[in-house]
Amino acid sequence: MKNIWLILIIKFIFPIQGQSQFDNNWIIGIDRSSSNEFPMIVDFNSGFPITKKIDGKDINFFLFSNSISNEFGQLLFYTNGLKIFNRDNEIMENGDTIISQENYDYWNAIANLGSPGISGYIIPAPGLDQIYYLFYSDFHYEPDLYRYYFRSPLYLCVIDMEENQGLGKVVLKKQIILDGALSHFGLVKHANGRDWWVVVPELNSDVFYNYLITPQGILGPQIFYSGFTQNEFYATGRNKFSPNGELFIRNYHQWGTTIYNFDRCSGKITYKNSLFYKDGNEHFDFDIECSPNNRYLYISEFYTLSLGSSKGGNTRIWQYDLNVEDIERTGVIAAQSDLHFAILPNLLTRMQLSPLNNIFVSSKDEANVFSYIERPDLPAPYCNVSQHNFQLPSSNLATAPRFPNYKLKKIFGSPCDTIQFQNIEEIADLDKTTNFDSIKLIKLNMDLLKNSYLYKCNFTRLSGTPMAKDIESLKFYIKYIEQNNRIK
Repeated sequence: MKNIWLILIIKFIFPIQGQSQFDNNWIIGIDRSSSNEFPMIVDFNSGFPITKKIDGKDINFFLFSNSISNEFGQLLFYTNGLKIFNRDNEIMENGDTIISQENYDYWNAIANLGSPGISGYIIPAPGLDQIYYLFYSDFHYEPDLYRYYFRSPLYLCVIDMEENQGLGKVVLKKQIILDGALSHFGLVKHANGRDWWVVVPELNSDVFYNYLITPQGILGPQIFYSGFTQNEFYATGRNKFSPNGELFIRNYHQWGTTIYNFDRCSGKITYKNSLFYKDGNEHFDFDIECSPNNRYLYISEFYTLSLGSSKGGNTRIWQYDLNVEDIERTGVIAAQSDLHFAILPNLLTRMQLSPLNNIFVSSKDEANVFSYIERPDLPAPYCNVSQHNFQLPSSNLATAPRFPNYKLKKIFGSPCDTIQFQNIEEIADLDKTTNFDSIKLIKLNMDLLKNSYLYKCNFTRLSGTPMAKDIESLKFYIKYIEQNNRIK
């Protein structure tokens, strides 16, 4: 049970602490005691990243990592695509072998690496206290050809953090949500700010299967036709929603990038634009990310060059302006790897927007550095890609975590704005708005809260009995804004 009164006080004194901090701990690295290499936490809770060694055995990450912290930035659990680990760096109860046994055995045999084929996200279950959902997909893999063909199926694990004295338990594992020839999926908040959309593209098709995650369960799929089909030989690209959730961006291995419009109310998805490679060299994309202000798209890319009778390669980051009609013509190279050697060359690879609103970029292979885009809201070169300037104490196998935008708020005044209050951040945000009709309504009749979502769901475990102290906390907040002349 949350102490809302305390949270309100903290928010007024320390505004940064009022924000959700679900993505404040990044787990990366590899466990090789023979060469003094170890997994690490990159902790953003202090306002700048601090690396800490993880004391655990056989915890390895290869391209993929997923973790979640509570609203105060305390690590809860994480996964490398093979297993789910608790905060004590032990396999969570029922958290072993979360993908197909065949793929698990293959990657587990290669120095117990994590699975690079996984695409996944962790979210707090809407309306259910201490319950978390891990959505993820597995690759169909052909070892002899070194080819990942398609992502199937889409799985769900349900984690209950009240089990095992707060260390958690996987209470549902490998539940199949959708099977078939699928591509990378995305996750974004619904326009009501509480529910979530899971958006799953079908491979070699314009079909999207969209699921809505609500307190009532997983609803769907709704099927949408985007109006654009891209032929994918194998699904090794990456997908990402823009921070405001209005664009869904698909990245294709050896082809380019496609941009779609997305309606957070209805889940409807429609084709917007495509970006193609600008020269005749062989390419494949590593990752995509957007600037916090939603204006710029960044694409990290590996390309080959002919060097006499042989071939060489390098990586670079492209920047595109999403605010213009002809997005492709705005493409500029924001950075090209300087091939600085740490342990291995710094080759710009996976990208993730950090809690500091810069974009961290992992390095291909096993380099012990992160690069970062310092000011991603600015056009290149002013965005400043700072290469290999964040030193890691151990090797990282091209891994950067993947997070949805937990801080995305509801669209106030939209047809989907049907939930009056859903969490303490949203209540406190009313102090920053000009429309106080909702607060006035509460002031006139506190009994209305008896039927509100706030009163029913979010401050009890399973939508149970309302707590009087929660209502008293709201009264305290109303008194606060009255004293500051915010309600006449």
